[in-house]
Amino acid sequence: TNNILFHSNILQYTMGRIISFFLLQSTFILLFTGLAFSGPIDVMVSIPPQKWLVDQVGGEMVTTSVLTGKGQDPHLFQPTPQQIVNLLQAKIYFTIDIPFEKTIVQKIGSHPHGPKIIDISSNIHKIPMAWQHHRDNGTHQHLTTPTRHDQENHSPPDPHIWLSPIELQQMSINVADGLCALDPANTSHYKN
Repeated sequence: TNNILFHSNILQYTMGRIISFFLLQSTFILLFTGLAFSGPIDVMVSIPPQKWLVDQVGGEMVTTSVLTGKGQDPHLFQPTPQQIVNLLQAKIYFTIDIPFEKTIVQKIGSHPHGPKIIDISSNIHKIPMAWQHHRDNGTHQHLTTPTRHDQENHSPPDPHIWLSPIELQQMSINVADGLCALDPANTSHYKN
């Protein structure tokens, strides 16, 4: 009887380990399958032109939200607390190297559950801005073609990179690379 009891205990122990193994394996399969089919990726961008670009690259695989709304000046923009919460819930935040993003990246960059932050202006050569000043009921500034003087005097770089078809193409590559890194199962969709 001791021998039967001994074998019974070994059998229970072995069966318990086998069941635990299959439960753990099933959990992993469900977890990873759930991630692969969890729906569109929540993406946050800073300005409307980025939304258009991300939607073109990501299609139905992304849901894109914009921080600056219609009529808001990105040069003066400050996010609301709710926008920061929404940003923290996004999976990826595509920046474009405009001033207000620096503060946001400082706030959320170290958050353990924050979005992956990707600057889509990387690998893009920005041309210097040139300003022409004239008086007409006050001082107005108008953008003109940069001169050699502007380039030599370190005029600030023009942030409106989406207006150049060549730079827009590089930005689309940067967006596709970011989405592929986050969702490698759909690489062919993003690279298409």
